[in-house]
Amino acid sequence: MFMDNRNMELTIQIGQREITVGKESVYKLLFVEGIEASDYSVVLSENAQLDGAFVANKKVLPRTIDISFDISDLDNTEAYRQLLISFLTPKKTGILTVSRNHVKRRIEFELQDVEFKQPHLYHILQVNLSLICADPYFRDGSDQIREMMEKIPLFTFPFNSLQNVGVMMGFQRRIDTITIENSGDTSIGIIAEMIAEGGSVTNPQVICNQKFVKVIDVMNVNDEIVINTNQGNKTITKNGKSSFKFDRRSIFFSIPVGTSNVTIIADLNQDNMRSRLIYSLKYLGV
Repeated sequence: MFMDNRNMELTIQIGQREITVGKESVYKLLFVEGIEASDYSVVLSENAQLDGAFVANKKVLPRTIDISFDISDLDNTEAYRQLLISFLTPKKTGILTVSRNHVKRRIEFELQDVEFKQPHLYHILQVNLSLICADPYFRDGSDQIREMMEKIPLFTFPFNSLQNVGVMMGFQRRIDTITIENSGDTSIGIIAEMIAEGGSVTNPQVICNQKFVKVIDVMNVNDEIVINTNQGNKTITKNGKSSFKFDRRSIFFSIPVGTSNVTIIADLNQDNMRSRLIYSLKYLGV
């Protein structure tokens, strides 16, 4: 389906390099397809003794995104062609960021096909890309980072203060639970980062909707434990190394669509722990 590209900008990042495709760039967007929705598979199973069938499996399939753009700088077309040949490197995962009508979302891709079309040397060069996205979901333009802290004010306004006398506006304290509003289109994973600062911490854990991931270990000062519950990357690390010291009842849970509370606590000395949550909402399209 053809899309209006007047209010759309694409940023294609591969490795440490990126290009921008849009009306303000030398790369002018002509066509993009596959960013609204991905294919969906429903598998039915029939019973020889019953009418109809029942749903055996259903899932969102990998997404293909096709992009076409041309190079508006005719005098430097050859230089841009050489740059793109070098930039569009296969066997590297890239990130496509779509900005459309003040909405920005990103998705990882593998380069599936590249085509350069130029009828003759004095004609505008058109580039056609085909991107395959194994994970079909778009994510927010940047991750959301939530510190497990709250600010406590010490007074309210209006107030009077003596000249040259310092005033403390408030302080921060650790909290155990924060609320996540998942307004995306599907469930999401989280990354819980925990650092021991004021002393040792014993058996930290993250909890949501009566499910938990609990690490059976003692954190000394400056130790960091990271719990990742994202699909395809469910891990526990301590100081950057994989750890398998966890309660066998642990479940690497997902945060469902809607409102959920996430708690980070420990068996002993949880006030010595500084922690935060990192997550990104997931969408079916832009």
